[in-house]
Amino acid sequence: MKQVIVFLLIGFLFHTQKLFAQNQDSVYSKKWTTNIEINNGRGLGIISTSIGRFANNVSASQLRLSQTYILKKEMQLGMGIGYDRYGEISMLPIYGEFRLILGQDHQFLPYFITRVGYSLGRANNQGFSGRNIGGTMGQIGLGFSFKLRHGRSFSPSINFCSQNFRFDYANRQGIIVHSESVNHSFITFGIGYSF
Repeated sequence: MKQVIVFLLIGFLFHTQKLFAQNQDSVYSKKWTTNIEINNGRGLGIISTSIGRFANNVSASQLRLSQTYILKKEMQLGMGIGYDRYGEISMLPIYGEFRLILGQDHQFLPYFITRVGYSLGRANNQGFSGRNIGGTMGQIGLGFSFKLRHGRSFSPSINFCSQNFRFDYANRQGIIVHSESVNHSFITFGIGYSF
């Protein structure tokens, strides 16, 4: 799993550097944008499981790396990968991304972002053997982009995130004795950089 993550990140970074070099010819004819974002937050609400309901006070850390195509000045569409950590749970999301810029040609631009995809999972089940299957993910957010030189920008954001996953717990013989589907919801605050 780690080799796949490293391979995807290296391939993605190589591709974005190639596009970035092509975009440097003219800032005004730029068609591709690379976005790097770091988010941190806390869980929201209640987690319902077959054995009871629990307060969702798990911390959330997220790293997002996406490549978006500029359809119009106010719309971007793309794909991305990331690494998420929810308490003891590690996820690798692969998602589609849509950005809607809510202004035109100003130094300070608000934007709306939505991401939808699927996360591959892995977890330390605290002494239980088993696996985390992963599941669908979604994110909506509102940010503010501050334009810098040469087509770059800095952007703080606030996001609502939802992550589904399934645990399969196994006994010592490796036989699955319990499966549990869980949904975590989070509010995160992020800092992004686009080039």
